[in-house]
Amino acid sequence: MESDGRTGGVLIRRADPGDIAALAKLERACFSDPWSERLLEETLAEPYDEVWILETGVSGSGECHACPVAYADFRFLADEGELMRIAVMPGSRRRGFARKLMERLEKSAAERGTSSLMLEVREGNDAARSLYGSCGFSGIAVRKNYYRDPDENAIVMKRCDLLGITT
Repeated sequence: MESDGRTGGVLIRRADPGDIAALAKLERACFSDPWSERLLEETLAEPYDEVWILETGVSGSGECHACPVAYADFRFLADEGELMRIAVMPGSRRRGFARKLMERLEKSAAERGTSSLMLEVREGNDAARSLYGSCGFSGIAVRKNYYRDPDENAIVMKRCDLLGITT
C-alpha cells in the first residue's frame, strides 16, 4: 500500500479495489450524481489516475479504527493534471481534510513533472472555490449549465506555477 504518511491520527493512502464500497459510500454522501461502483473500479484500474483515501482514527501501529472520510481522484495526461473528484463526508468537513488531499495532488504533480493543474467546481460551491483559490488556482472559464441536480454553471480553474515544486 502506497502511503503519504500518518500524522495526527490521519492517514492518506492509495486506494485499492478493496476500497470500492467505501468510495461509493463517499460518492453517495457527497454528490448529486455519484459515480457507480463500476466506474470507480475502472478509475482504480486506469494508469492515468491516482485515487487517494484519507482515513481518521489511525493508531500509531497503523491499525485503522474508522472508515475513510475523504477521497480524491487525480488524472495525469502528458504534463497536465486534473482534479477529477474530491469528496469529504459531510460530518468531517471544515477539518482540513480536503486541503490535505490538495497537498497530495501537488506532491503527485511534482513527482510526475506536471506543469499545470485543472479542475471544475460548481459556481455556487463557495467553500470549494475558496479552498482552490488558497491552493493557487484561478478561474479561467465558465461552462454554462454544466452540472445537473441542481442545474448550475461550472467554474474552470487552473494552476500553472508547478514547475518549481519539489517533493
